[in-house]
Amino acid sequence: MGGTRNRRPLDFTFRLVPLVLRLLQQKGIDGRPLAAQAGLPAGFDTAPEITAPLPRFRTFLDAAAAALRDDQFGLTLSHAVPKGTYALVEFISRSAGTPREAMESLARFGRIINAGVDWVFVQRQGFGVLEHHVPAETEGLGRVLNEYTMAFVARACAEAVGEKWKLKRLYFAHPAPADAAPLTKYFGISPTFGTGVSGMEIPDDVLSQPMASADPALKRFLEEQGRTVLETRPASTDLVGVIRQELVRRLGKTEAKVETVADALEMSPRTLQRRLEGEGTSFQEVLDGVREQLAMSYLVNDSLTVSEIAYLLGYSELRAFDRAFRRWTGKTPVAWRNTRKQK
Repeated sequence: MGGTRNRRPLDFTFRLVPLVLRLLQQKGIDGRPLAAQAGLPAGFDTAPEITAPLPRFRTFLDAAAAALRDDQFGLTLSHAVPKGTYALVEFISRSAGTPREAMESLARFGRIINAGVDWVFVQRQGFGVLEHHVPAETEGLGRVLNEYTMAFVARACAEAVGEKWKLKRLYFAHPAPADAAPLTKYFGISPTFGTGVSGMEIPDDVLSQPMASADPALKRFLEEQGRTVLETRPASTDLVGVIRQELVRRLGKTEAKVETVADALEMSPRTLQRRLEGEGTSFQEVLDGVREQLAMSYLVNDSLTVSEIAYLLGYSELRAFDRAFRRWTGKTPVAWRNTRKQK
């Protein structure tokens, strides 16, 4: 995938290891050997959050799910996680006036939770799209964490707006599980899989609902703290994520060129390129990576034609999109879509 040349995989910050260990203990299972075998760092059983490469957490969660014989472990975690687990970012979103404001807040401040994960919220005609991007990971965070993350967001929104909460579309980066019925029951909609990103589409009437937990004064106060946290981080830590979010917002609307993105980030194109080179990538590679992930997400949505998808990705003509998609997958967009339908 584009945008990964010579880049060291970013570490992932995870706050649920003690919770997973407690769930295992309740079933008479000692989860500490599972965590140690997965390569989690010392202190995993007591620290409120730990940081390690993402594959180690995947290994640990898959082992825990197998030990518990729980094929819906992501949903189990979403029910068990305590309110406030994500502290500042969670309470900024919960204090928003509407789900739309909550989604915008999550996209703006979500990097505080994980610098290597991009939350993106884009308004489309008649609905909004909230997506969870994990650069260079075609299956996102992995099945357990993808399903947990979407379920956690849906649960928080349902608590805030009640029965009016509903989804227009739901999709996951990972392949379809053997049984997707529990997911359909939980979310109220049948999801699609293998899209390269995980996300949900929410109708405008739902996004505009007042949230029971709205607190404008608290939100302003917490947002000021959030801005301080982001400003005090080393700029290079989040640069690729910021660029990816800017590209997602611009594709299909305005020109997604290095000059326009650099101007939005208040730096010169030369400075932006130089800093990306320092991270082992380039603007074109980041752009290709965004387009590749979004293309797969769009192609599983049968309501979009391939020509419309090319436009949404910022291609001036269909042939350019076709060539790029062949480079990414070895297939044309139409062939890739047809192959998925046959599965």
